Amino acid sequence: MLSPEQAELCRQAIDRLKQRPGGLNKLAKDLGITRQATSLWAQHGYLPKDHGRLKEIKKLTGIALYELRPDVYDPPPEPPKSNGKTKR
Repeated sequence: MLSPEQAELCRQAIDRLKQRPGGLNKLAKDLGITRQATSLWAQHGYLPKDHGRLKEIKKLTGIALYELRPDVYDPPPEPPKSNGKTKR
């Protein structure tokens, strides 16, 4: 079950998928699946846990796996914090 924060990340990722040129219809065609499948993603507010499909979507769209399914994939590590000093 998705936490509220994870569900919101999924909804935002789906919104980004919808806003791409051609929207979910083009994504369905690119993935070789039906328009109804992508419509169900939008209705449910999340994508299925199909790792192969999620990786295809990432490759096609550049949307991070963590954003597509935050309950399955860990967020990227945070960059090290700078202490403001430069090395010489």
